[in-house]
This record gives sequence, structure tokens and C-alpha cells, in this order.
Amino acid sequence: MKKVMHFLWQYKKFSFSALAAIVAGVLYLTNQKDIANIILGGASIIVLLPLIAGMWDDFRHGQYGLDILALTSIVTAVLLKEYWAAILVVIMLTGGESLEEYAERRARSELDALLTNAPQIAHVIKGAKPVDVPVAQVR
Repeated sequence: MKKVMHFLWQYKKFSFSALAAIVAGVLYLTNQKDIANIILGGASIIVLLPLIAGMWDDFRHGQYGLDILALTSIVTAVLLKEYWAAILVVIMLTGGESLEEYAERRARSELDALLTNAPQIAHVIKGAKPVDVPVAQVR
């Protein structure tokens, strides 16, 4: 349970959008579709707002990526009142970002572990006998 809570806290945008989809799904099942649509549309826009700034910077610097396509599809889906489509794109976008961030943290952690276990002393043969030398001095 602790790991799940840590994951949800670490990846807030993904957690928020997934929770909105779950709540909306329950509301749909209880025949409260209007409230579910408000939650889906609102959650899509709320998650999208912080992403717009980063996407705008990318756009200004000539970096056109998948984020701009996702932004366009989310806004279009909300405008066309296709709220489930909007939240699915949001979940895919935030889920992808979360997985990317997780992989980066994991790789950094593994690299740090490798560097802390790196040898500090090298055995160099000078003449006929081995001599211990700090690794930084080996050429």
C-alpha cells in the first residue's frame, strides 16, 4: 500500500486523470452522466493547463512533437463533447510521461550504484612488481 501511495503522489497528473476516469465511470454506471461529463472535461482541462506552457515553449523553439498533437486532440475532444476521448488522451499522455520519468529515475539510481561500486585503486605493474595506484592516476 505504501508503494502505491508513493507512486500516486509521485505522479500526480497521471493519478489525478486516472482517478477522474474511475469516478466518472462509477457515475456513468449510476446513470449520472452529466456530472461524469463535467468531471471528465474538467479533469482533462485541469491536467492540460500546466502542459500548455511547456508545449508553447517547444513550439516557439521549433520543436514540434507529440505533445502538440495531444494538446490539439484533447482540446478538440472537449469542444466536441467527447469527454471520454479527451480523458483517454490525457491518461496516455500523463502515463507516458510518468513511465519516462520512472525509467529515468531508475536508470539514474542504477548508474549511481555502479559509480559507488567502481574501483578506487588500480593494480599497476611497475618494473616486475604490482603497485596499488589511485584510479585517477592511471593513464
